[in-house]
Amino acid sequence: MSLTNAFALLYGPSEEWPNIGQKKQSISHIYLTFLVFFVAIPPAAAYIGSTYVGWQVGSGETHRLTSESAMYLSVIAYFAMLVAVFVLSAFIRWMAQTYGANPSLAQCVNLTAYSFTPLFLAGFLAVFPILWLDMLVSLMP
Repeated sequence: MSLTNAFALLYGPSEEWPNIGQKKQSISHIYLTFLVFFVAIPPAAAYIGSTYVGWQVGSGETHRLTSESAMYLSVIAYFAMLVAVFVLSAFIRWMAQTYGANPSLAQCVNLTAYSFTPLFLAGFLAVFPILWLDMLVSLMP
């Protein structure tokens, strides 16, 4: 999946989901060609936002993290999201089997990865850790 496919999924999901359904991608393929890059967006943006921009509580002073602590948290968040995609895929497969469907784990990973695309792209907002801005943009359809 490329950036073009990601935006097609955002702006024309009814046309893009059939294309996704036709792709028979393995778990390693979806991780190495899509997830490794897209999952890096939120932690990288959060690193920049928390070390260089900072945030304020009320009208108080601006708070920033040190580069070391922000890097540590970003790396942990990166790997946690990679693992979360796989765990959620396993739950989806288990639930599908409960209702009589029999999808492969690779199909469930593809579904999870493509469904999380808006979340990964919205991770760019972490560059500006302003609560009201982040909430306003994430509530937009």
